[in-house]
Amino acid sequence: MAGSGDGRDCDFFISHTGADAAWAAWIAWQLEARVRIDGRPARAFLQAWDIVAGTSRVASMHRTLPASARVVAILSPTYLDESEYGNAEWQTLWPNDPQGRARRIVPVRVAECQPDGLLRSITYIDLVGLGETAATDALLTGITGSIEGRAKPTAAPLFPGPAGPPAFPGPAGTGPAGTRPASTGPASTGPSNVEQAVTVLHISDTQFGANHVFGRTGLTEADRARSSLFGRLHDDLRERAVTEGLRPDLVVVTGDLAETGTEAEFDQVYDFLVALADSLGLDRGRFALVPGNHDVNWLLCQSSFLREQAYGRRPEPPYWPKWEFFADLLRRFYGDDATTGFQVNAEWSLFEIPVHGRGVVVAGLNSTMAETHEEHYGWLGERQLRAVAEALRRYERDGWLRIGARCTTTRSAARPRTTRTCATPTTWTGSSGPT
Repeated sequence: MAGSGDGRDCDFFISHTGADAAWAAWIAWQLEARVRIDGRPARAFLQAWDIVAGTSRVASMHRTLPASARVVAILSPTYLDESEYGNAEWQTLWPNDPQGRARRIVPVRVAECQPDGLLRSITYIDLVGLGETAATDALLTGITGSIEGRAKPTAAPLFPGPAGPPAFPGPAGTGPAGTRPASTGPASTGPSNVEQAVTVLHISDTQFGANHVFGRTGLTEADRARSSLFGRLHDDLRERAVTEGLRPDLVVVTGDLAETGTEAEFDQVYDFLVALADSLGLDRGRFALVPGNHDVNWLLCQSSFLREQAYGRRPEPPYWPKWEFFADLLRRFYGDDATTGFQVNAEWSLFEIPVHGRGVVVAGLNSTMAETHEEHYGWLGERQLRAVAEALRRYERDGWLRIGARCTTTRSAARPRTTRTCATPTTWTGSSGPT
């Protein structure tokens, strides 16, 4: 059913009220961007897009609605109770498919409501309460099932029988019953026969800045939207979720978030991280952010050197003012009251992240300790390594999964002007891990 310029012969006619216009646009966009029919992109008819200046609204609707393969009815209290036009739209197709064999009416529920009458007998796609990633998956799964007449999952269902032996022969007590207070050691746990995998999304070298590779480039707004790092990563993660059943439980970002460590660059980093957290439906406490040499601001470092020299003092390593903008990012992202590390004399972090009822701790090692506006090389140092190793012993004793993360910083007289972004979902099982 190839779409024509006037919106006729569409695959999906989007029926909605003005109150649900944002939902209608989002759903139409997802259908056209992600659904293919007979090898071509699907075509959705949306009044806001297809009834343009000079078009007869009534004539266009009269031609398009009967010729559309399906009506996607956006269900909400307003649609069900107040929209005479919306109900008339799906009722146009109902006499041609009263038993639903061709599935020409596909309701999508976007708000708490209960269809009645004829609509009550039609199964709807439910997006109520879902985040963007989950809503996208539910919409596409439902639409695909409607087209194919079957909704067999792409991943095998979980085995409903008794649990087998543990996947990893670690010690008993593999995961806490909950989080531990900051003033105590890791929580003790009882024995467990099954350890559920923990999926980690690892991101590195985003380098937001003037030379950021995914800098919203392109001729059209659609090009610019799809060229963003978030847009591409969102598509990749959705594909992994659909084809492999992989959904990140936590996100580890290992350095070089910014290009030159400026305040404006960290604004871009913040927007990216917030959008990623929202799309994944993850609490920000499930993100571990580790600095790289590009996250050090050389001008702040130089100014602190000059200030110390002005007072006749020797600058003291690790020259803390160089991290000021990075530390501001952490406060904005986690909140002012968060107990995240990265403070004076503790410029590394331990992130406690309960996942699937078990304990996971990420040791965020800081390789930028020696980085200044004059010296550029990675350095962890004996003090940091001993402090982190000592802290991790408590978690090892209580069977927590332990993950070590750092940014690899190489000696360079000037910051490189290219961006290489690593974004890899990794699944770990067992009571111990990379340390």
